[in-house]
Amino acid sequence: MSVNVDINTRLPGWQLLVRSCLALLLGGLANFFVKLYRIRSKFQRMQNDGLPMPPHHPVFGHLKLVAGVMSKVPRNAHSSVLSHQINRLFPDLGATFYIDTWPFGPPLLVIAGPSTATQALSLPKYHRLRQYMLPMTGGNDLVTMEGSE
Repeated sequence: MSVNVDINTRLPGWQLLVRSCLALLLGGLANFFVKLYRIRSKFQRMQNDGLPMPPHHPVFGHLKLVAGVMSKVPRNAHSSVLSHQINRLFPDLGATFYIDTWPFGPPLLVIAGPSTATQALSLPKYHRLRQYMLPMTGGNDLVTMEGSE
């Protein structure tokens, strides 16, 4: 006695799975492109408003610039050399400028000058920063110090 299983009875379940996966994929892609558009347009507006930044590409942002700069430094160089190298390429930027590296990182405000860094460090710190850093630093560190501490 043989059991005859009709393959067509299982096909709708597979179709549902494939369609669900495609819907999730398309939804994820749509979300990615909406975020890409929002971030790139924001940087285009910032550039049009005169905020300091290297030339910004409407699709790639500053990714090509960052890749080009990082390809010219040693592989084990710290990423903090990026701001110095960009300042060398674009000396008119000054000590503070914006970099758009989305989706590989958040938009960055680069502070490359000592006077601007002093001003930024004198701002009030995020209230949970000390709690976050405590296990790593024991509580006495330059990151969480306030004012005359």
